[in-house]
Amino acid sequence: MGMKIRRANRGDLIALKQLYDTSYRVVPRLGNWANCLKQNLFVVAEDRIGVRGALLAWPDESPVAWVRLGVLDNVLPVDEWFDLAWPTVERGLRQLGAESVLWMDHHEWAAPILRQRGFKRFTDVITLTQVDTSTSGSSGATAQLRLAIVQDIDAIISTDHRAFTPHWWNGKDTIRDRIRRAISFTVALQDQALVAYADADISGSNGHINRIAVDPDRQNQGIGALLLHTTLETLWQHHVKSITINTQRDNFPALRLYQNFGFAPVGDIITVWEYQL
Repeated sequence: MGMKIRRANRGDLIALKQLYDTSYRVVPRLGNWANCLKQNLFVVAEDRIGVRGALLAWPDESPVAWVRLGVLDNVLPVDEWFDLAWPTVERGLRQLGAESVLWMDHHEWAAPILRQRGFKRFTDVITLTQVDTSTSGSSGATAQLRLAIVQDIDAIISTDHRAFTPHWWNGKDTIRDRIRRAISFTVALQDQALVAYADADISGSNGHINRIAVDPDRQNQGIGALLLHTTLETLWQHHVKSITINTQRDNFPALRLYQNFGFAPVGDIITVWEYQL
């Protein structure tokens, strides 16, 4: 019996986690998979042995969708899996009105098939790390900082969408989930208006800063540096051994900020591919 595609269900989560942990053919994890189990855009590939791969894409209130889970075991041909799973996901994205989809290709295991099937290189994302507990950066910003609450979601979304292009937008469900789960989710206020935010998680002994977003009208005032300093302090207080952050390789203002705080590239480059729907 050959490989077949079906919609994912809750009973697949354990098998998917095991597959994700043991295969090198993975898309960097974006969000909580379980939140999308009811969507037709989450499919698994299985044969008589069991679950061999999965694909999930979701637009998250943006015209641009991201592949939020892509995983395949280390044996099956990539093209066979892709050509079975992708048509269902592509059709569902078109029905939702998505305009394009982005795929993060770690180690470029999917690059040959993506290029053949019409994906175009969009950008490169690099990882920077800090291993020094000294938060050396400085900021002259004056802003009130506090923990985010669910009542902040609309203002956070507004700031997020003003700070980034639709390719990088977060939706309300994502922000709500991060407020609930993040080890640190801090907002910055000026004149009682929310103007920036930063959130971070811990996985094992590593802290990771998911995002720092500052309203364009309040940029270049040191607010981003203030949030970064505060977030780093919080993570080090949880006794992590290192802290990472991602940005595009050509985002020079962000790179200058991170390097001022002691971050350095670790040589881990992820290619982002885009497909126009």
